[in-house]
Amino acid sequence: MYQPLVGRDGHVTGIFAQANDVTAACLAKSELRGKVWQLETAKSNQAFQLRFADRIRELDDAGRIGEAVCEMLGTRLGAARVWYADIDGASGMAACRCDWTPAGFPGQAGRGIALEAFDPAALMVLRNGGQVADQPVWRKHDGAGAALLVPYVKAGDLKAVLAIEGVAPRTWQDEALALVAEAAGRTWPALEAARTRNELQTERDQSQYIFDAMVEGFAVLDRDWISLRMNAEGLRLAQRSAGEVIGRSHWDVWPELRHTDAERAHRRVMDTGKTESVELFHRLPDGRHVWMEIRTHRSLEGGIAFFFHDITQRKAAQEQLAVADRRKDEFLAMLAHELRNPLAPIGAADDLLQMGQVDPARVRRTSEIIARQVRHLSSLVDDLLDVSRVTRGQVELVMEPVDMRQVADDAIEQAMPLLHARRHRLALALPPLAPFVTGDRKRLVQVLANLLNNAAKYTPEDGRITLAIAVELGQVILRVEDDGIGMAPELVEHAFELFTQAERPSDRSLGGLGLGLALVRSLVNLHGGTAAASELAACFPSRCRAARRKGTPPAIPGLRARRKSHRSGRCGS
Repeated sequence: MYQPLVGRDGHVTGIFAQANDVTAACLAKSELRGKVWQLETAKSNQAFQLRFADRIRELDDAGRIGEAVCEMLGTRLGAARVWYADIDGASGMAACRCDWTPAGFPGQAGRGIALEAFDPAALMVLRNGGQVADQPVWRKHDGAGAALLVPYVKAGDLKAVLAIEGVAPRTWQDEALALVAEAAGRTWPALEAARTRNELQTERDQSQYIFDAMVEGFAVLDRDWISLRMNAEGLRLAQRSAGEVIGRSHWDVWPELRHTDAERAHRRVMDTGKTESVELFHRLPDGRHVWMEIRTHRSLEGGIAFFFHDITQRKAAQEQLAVADRRKDEFLAMLAHELRNPLAPIGAADDLLQMGQVDPARVRRTSEIIARQVRHLSSLVDDLLDVSRVTRGQVELVMEPVDMRQVADDAIEQAMPLLHARRHRLALALPPLAPFVTGDRKRLVQVLANLLNNAAKYTPEDGRITLAIAVELGQVILRVEDDGIGMAPELVEHAFELFTQAERPSDRSLGGLGLGLALVRSLVNLHGGTAAASELAACFPSRCRAARRKGTPPAIPGLRARRKSHRSGRCGS
């Protein structure tokens, strides 16, 4: 930045120049954009998978399911053609059942492709259950270049193939391969279930083998709600025996289902004949609560047939995704706020420097403001870079014998400005013999400094913080105790997770990005330990002995650090 210096006569008498190195900030911003892109990509893929599952779940015909799968994958991936084919090993043919193509590109539906037209190596990979990508997979085929083929192998036999084709060869990214694999994983069971359901709806005399081999629970009720059949998987899911179910009223066996969405759906289907699907939170006889998805169809006799399966894991995954997405949004909003705050004083300083006739003292004070805010920005960027390196496994520890009392001295020196600013009293309890561990001195200092800074931030002014080092049962124990605001019980469990934040005042006086304690746990884990927020906040298992400060240190890995709550029982953060 260049500014003219104007004399009293109005003429320029010199130039004031100032430069700031913003390399780290620019690199961090670029890396942050990459992380945000990854998060948004993951969010977009998850949203697509949910739409995909919802779309095929509402279909009960195999042909319509196949068409929907081809259309959704083709549109999502920008493909030239997507098709699905059943494989007949006896005839050596692949029969294309359905496809999707944009306008002007030849379709495949209804055609047969001889397996001998496939590249032998590619066909072998497909038969072994592997995907084939980034290479031509058949010797002669119309219009398409390389393709991605996903097989369905059952009982050792290649049963079907899902193909995504492009006009030109394409390098498939990991995200796209994972998306296709998950979609295919949903497609094969959906197609099989749809075909089974169609057979059950049109054929009353299906075999008991097929009935009991289904991967979903299945039951048939007559018009008077008497259970006529329930397959083995259904009895297993319901934790009932056939004698407890067959021939009895459905509502006598499960009275708790009265006046629920399941009963209302069953009655509507029996009245209208229109298939319905509901999700029900249900208590099993063993006391466990599970989520069940129930799809109800009207039977030929006027009763109903319904399929059901346990979706507890899927619901938990959806909840975790929602929590992670909410935390990501909160973090990005908080990061934008923290990065924007220093810009106001920097901008004001810039306006001041652009004013004519700035005296040297004011220039110096203004430069100090800019330098201070740049240091704050650099600190935020350093935290982001540290978290990024640790989570990607790019941190290399320099392992050497380390005196933990010297680690405490260095950590206290780093935390002292904040302790002084908030007028905290720091009490030390150090052992007479210096405990040594084998570790990375710089990273261990970072662990303890983060704990002290965190305690200082969340302890009211004039508070008391205690740092104690002890050796117990062959382990070095670091205790950080404060009389601060503590944590709510629901926060204690997640205190060391990335982006976890307690509620803070509207003025954000307690600041932070939720990175400090996450770094503590990650660095502790790299040293072979664990971290938790409770009566014990951070632990490093070791076989550490005490050694005199000037003696020869034993090369012993690890330590254990404890964080104890204050007398009221609230756990200090």
